[in-house]
Amino acid sequence: MKGHIFNLLEQFIIEQAGDEAFEDILDACHFITKDPFIRSGTYPDEDLIELVNKTCERLNLSPKDAHFGFGKWIFPHLTKIAPPQVTTFQHPKELFLQLDHIHRVELKKIWPDAEPPRFKCIDTGPDTVTMTYDSRREMIDLVEGVIESVAINYNTPIKFEKKVHKGPEHNVYEYFLTFG
Repeated sequence: MKGHIFNLLEQFIIEQAGDEAFEDILDACHFITKDPFIRSGTYPDEDLIELVNKTCERLNLSPKDAHFGFGKWIFPHLTKIAPPQVTTFQHPKELFLQLDHIHRVELKKIWPDAEPPRFKCIDTGPDTVTMTYDSRREMIDLVEGVIESVAINYNTPIKFEKKVHKGPEHNVYEYFLTFG
């Protein structure tokens, strides 16, 4: 996991709970990494899981609620570092149809060693998209928080249904998105 995600999670926790709570959470963590998390660094997923788990314990949150809240919070923060062509979409459908390109091309320009999720999006009608989320990390609650944040940021309701496809190594999630 890229250090930028750790830095954003730190910012999120501080905004939600304060500096002192964040310091308490860090003190409770047992990270594999001994150095500070820097934006361009790459760190074990286990360290992110440790940070989220200790945050949940300290703030009395479920992991589902924590991931969803972070997903909802993170979208506008990610758009701040995105290239202009990624932030000028007029409708959320346009964004979703370009999501895999954003992750696979634009993100890799910044961090060539990143392991972003795959988002296969198919235009299925005037107000619908089918999005397949494929990641060994299976951060579906975070993805669903991002979907809600996109709806808020574009002032366009997004409803979805989800179908899980069981895989040998990890599950793949298919979202049927309806806009408006």
